[in-house]
Amino acid sequence: MHRNRLLIFAGLLVTFCVSSTEAAMPMDVGSGMAETFLLVQSINWLIIGVGLGFLIYNLCLAVFAREVLFLLNGLVLLTGMLILIWGDANLFRISDAPWLPSIYFAVAAVIAMTLLQQQFLRTYLETPDQHPRLDGVLKTCMLVVPLSLVATLFMPATQVLALTVTVYLAIQLADIALGLYVAGRGFDAARIYSVALLCTAVLWMCGLILPEVGGFNRVLLIHLFTKLGLVTQIVILSMGMGLCIYQTRQDSNRRLEMISRENEDLSKQNVQLQKVSQTDGLTQVGNRAHFDASFHMEWSRALREKSDLTLLLIDVDDFQKVNDSSGHPFGNQCLVEVAQAIRGCLHRAGDRVMRYGGEEFAALLVGTDAEGVPIVAERIRLAVKSLEIDECTLTVSIGGATIVPSADRKSSDFIELVDRALSAAKDQGRDNVVVRNSDARPAASPERSA
Repeated sequence: MHRNRLLIFAGLLVTFCVSSTEAAMPMDVGSGMAETFLLVQSINWLIIGVGLGFLIYNLCLAVFAREVLFLLNGLVLLTGMLILIWGDANLFRISDAPWLPSIYFAVAAVIAMTLLQQQFLRTYLETPDQHPRLDGVLKTCMLVVPLSLVATLFMPATQVLALTVTVYLAIQLADIALGLYVAGRGFDAARIYSVALLCTAVLWMCGLILPEVGGFNRVLLIHLFTKLGLVTQIVILSMGMGLCIYQTRQDSNRRLEMISRENEDLSKQNVQLQKVSQTDGLTQVGNRAHFDASFHMEWSRALREKSDLTLLLIDVDDFQKVNDSSGHPFGNQCLVEVAQAIRGCLHRAGDRVMRYGGEEFAALLVGTDAEGVPIVAERIRLAVKSLEIDECTLTVSIGGATIVPSADRKSSDFIELVDRALSAAKDQGRDNVVVRNSDARPAASPERSA
């Protein structure tokens, strides 16, 4: 876009310098140039139509895609088209039209377009973040351009315009060098920018060197190729920015998918680690931490749903004697067998067994009412007793209780109740089941001995 203005302003510079002298070349349609005039006007309308189309394209993307680059590109195109329309009015000698702005309008428009182009270049090439030193050069250029307004105090308007256009052209040359430098460092956006500049420069050179034929004098050629340069650069930059944004979003989507997969893998690993951290390494059932978490979770759920919650505490009888007589490895094997036997007696999906500590296990039964507690406990007692481990008979003592949690009951009191039931089972000769009422009164549930 910056280059296209270069062409515009080159044409304007020549146009205004020519028109500012008494020897200004009249463009009289009646002097045998009617066909040339009509052709030029047709080309003008075509260029203006394309320019308006891409102006709407850029402004729509600025609004819907929320991309400031398209807004800047559209504003540059808008100021460029205003300057070209002003140049047309002067070029075709309708400068007496009452609606035509003064030369100072062109000066202000050139300054505005230069500032917009520099801001566009800073944003497009990401110089504030990627190239801080080059960004300093661009900001310096943005400060220098408005200084041409000072010249309006000392110089005629046409000379001020010529000075402003000259400063603009110098800045465009610097921008070309900057774009090529950044493109050489592998920045894709800079490559697109450089292509746009080079196309504009080629068109500008065409306006300067093509021979004057068929009524197309040098001023007309420069003016037309300036417009072509403006539109060509806008088209390349607009499509290039769209492509860059599409590629950027595709890259972002791929990165998001990769991050999502990584997060999913991490979640699975966290679940696995959590499972390992709450699993007893010997028996491969839940450990005490798992019991604490599970019990409080089920207590809260039963409190919320007003449902039954059952807890069984199971202790292997005389386990210390087993360790002393047969050794710890054999004792460990016994604990593994007992854990698996208990697990095999729990048939509901929400039921779970956990190692409570040492040779003690806890069975948490969800939804089992008071009538079902003795049945499950007795099933566990018989399953353990039926184990045959190197001719060693193991027995367990079981204490249990069922409760419907309420706001006035504490979970710790319920665990104490079950623990007292386990103590009662041991005191009554071991290999027993004792089930207590949740109101903590002595057993109303059956007590069995071997």
